[in-house]
Amino acid sequence: MKANRTTKPDTNRAANAGPRPRRAASLGFLMATTLMTGAGVIMLEVLGARIAGPIFGVSLYIWTALITVTLVALSLGYWLGGMAADRWPVADVMYGLIAAAGLMISVIPLIDGAVLVGCYEAFGGDWGVRLGVLCGAFILFGPPLTILGMVSPYVLRLALADLRETGRTAGTLYAISTVGSVIGTIAAGFFLIPELGVKATFWASTAVILLPPAVWFAIGRQMGWLGMGALVLATFGFLDAATARPINPMFGRMQLSREGQYAQIKVLDRSYQGQMHRMLLLDGTVQTSIVLGSKELQSGYTQVIERFFAIHPPKGRRALLVGLGGGALVEPLKMRGFKIDVVELDPAIVETARDYFGCDPAGFRLIEADGRAYIRACRDKYDAIVLDVFTGGSQPFHLFSREAFEEIKRILAPGGVVALNTIAFTQGPDSLMSASLFRTAAGVFEESRGYFGELGEDPNDLRNVLMFFSNAPFSGVAVDAAAEAWRPELEKRRFHFAAGSGIVVTDDLNPVDRWCARVNEYWREGIMADIGGEVLSW
Repeated sequence: MKANRTTKPDTNRAANAGPRPRRAASLGFLMATTLMTGAGVIMLEVLGARIAGPIFGVSLYIWTALITVTLVALSLGYWLGGMAADRWPVADVMYGLIAAAGLMISVIPLIDGAVLVGCYEAFGGDWGVRLGVLCGAFILFGPPLTILGMVSPYVLRLALADLRETGRTAGTLYAISTVGSVIGTIAAGFFLIPELGVKATFWASTAVILLPPAVWFAIGRQMGWLGMGALVLATFGFLDAATARPINPMFGRMQLSREGQYAQIKVLDRSYQGQMHRMLLLDGTVQTSIVLGSKELQSGYTQVIERFFAIHPPKGRRALLVGLGGGALVEPLKMRGFKIDVVELDPAIVETARDYFGCDPAGFRLIEADGRAYIRACRDKYDAIVLDVFTGGSQPFHLFSREAFEEIKRILAPGGVVALNTIAFTQGPDSLMSASLFRTAAGVFEESRGYFGELGEDPNDLRNVLMFFSNAPFSGVAVDAAAEAWRPELEKRRFHFAAGSGIVVTDDLNPVDRWCARVNEYWREGIMADIGGEVLSW
């Protein structure tokens, strides 16, 4: 009796079961496609923060929304791409989809302002920022990111001629896609946006996405599809140029709009209370305002800082200013005889302050560095240290922990004074940030005081909040009679936190960024009402 024989599976037959992909594209070309689409995906994410920042402020909510949209769109794309690749395993289909995604990206600069402003206004109120940026991101980036998500399973399907090498091929393609993302991140964040601007970077990302399908259809001599795509792209480019427009005269005249390394920079001239003012906007937030043709400051907080130093002068005359802005504090400090070092991370801010606000870099020593990194490495001593680092909706939270204040204390000369400017509430349920910053710094320094940057009828208003700290009692000896005359007005602005208010902020437990997100919601309401979406989206 013969034993039953087990038939050995035919591996090659099993591997080739089902519809085989008609892979005319080489594996190398498919890898290049994966590299470039991977770069395009991450470039879109970086661009998203830049176009949404002036409308919504660069805050925790923006990055949360962009990451959410990216993950949802890519997940949907992976699912759809897998089904489409099994049904139509044809390279023409995949490259047609990539071309469609590229053309969608080229449309974004034409509609981004209207879409984002519309989404903000549609979700007015407390959730205006959160729902607005989420909705706007889905409208602008959801469709092209979904299509780009389809590429990975499609490329994998076309590349797998032999299923015995599935793991190796899939691993290689995913690695190449990730390398593309790294390249896209560095190219967009370090070079393209700061050097060329947002619109040019959109066109660069469009070119990155469209290059593989353009080469594919050109090699296949499918000139009809190639010509149609070129015509559509040229039309979008023409519309982009044709829709460039000046700001409505009622809003003023835009003198500058450029991309810095960390924020969008605008200089706006506008009439205010019968005078022409020049304003520096970083991601839509007014950083400096002067009367045009003079250096007369319009920011109440700068006057408070100047007068505090005049009434409570430190012993020496060496100052450290962290955050330049339009240079609003440079001249007041110079007038008080301070020799100033300025720490500013973005060289574009320095150029703007010089060219549009008369801030002469010869009047201070410029240090291009992160504020905390410089303070940590610093071996000098300063008599006055000013932290003026509020940007378009957020605070650099790493400068406001107990450890950061201890590092500041180390470089503060005996009898020196630390001044901190923030945008915050001092009363009500949203005052936790200012109370916590005050409590944290007061636990490091011996003396502490708080002042409003602007007086208002409602103590619950959002406003500039000034905090001063020292290792020794404030001197209280005014430098001259004019400074002494300011004392009563300065005292009107003084406020106190209730004992035990706030929490101690540390590097380990630092919710400043989350608190700033709430501040940003209120701040954006005022910006929209005062400046308007047309200026912010210009």
